[in-house]
Amino acid sequence: MHSILMLQVQVVPVLLLPPLFVSGLPVAYSQTKLVLVPHPLFTHRRKNIPSRQGMWGIWEVFIDTIVVCSMTALVILTTGALGTGETGADLTTAAFNRGLPGPGGYIILISIVFFAYTTMLTWCFYGEKSWEYILGSKVVVPYRILFLAFLFIGAIGGLEVVWDIADTLNGLMIAPNLIALIFLAGILAKEKRRLYGQIQSEQRQIS
Repeated sequence: MHSILMLQVQVVPVLLLPPLFVSGLPVAYSQTKLVLVPHPLFTHRRKNIPSRQGMWGIWEVFIDTIVVCSMTALVILTTGALGTGETGADLTTAAFNRGLPGPGGYIILISIVFFAYTTMLTWCFYGEKSWEYILGSKVVVPYRILFLAFLFIGAIGGLEVVWDIADTLNGLMIAPNLIALIFLAGILAKEKRRLYGQIQSEQRQIS
């Protein structure tokens, strides 16, 4: 009996890996966005080398995913909110209400408002510049009108359906970028060495 129980303890986590991977992958790429198309759009006019821009992108992912998401997960686990049956923002709100009775829920509410507002602005800008590059400036006004229409649909639509559509579209953006990264691996390594050489040269000049 003891051996059967031990076998169950070892097998259950393994069986949980596929659903955890499937549910965690959309969260990962929606949080990081490092392999999505738009990142170079807001820095392409700056006098910046690609490798340095990539390093800043890695730092952004570290803060957003490792620090913020880990802190959120720890709050959920330590407050016992995981057993409430809530999911998504409701789960996080329940956890912060338990950990910080009173201001906890307001902290999450304000954070969600800022996150949603800035996300709408940035993704509108990303899409607008991408379509403008392909079709010219004539597409800007129609794109903004269409974007506002989809904002309304997203606001009144079912949450799970909206997230499923967003995850699918993000996945379609990731695929060509990952393929490009494979073919450009040699150039990436060359740019990294060039950046490290520049940093070492600057440090020698300072010292």
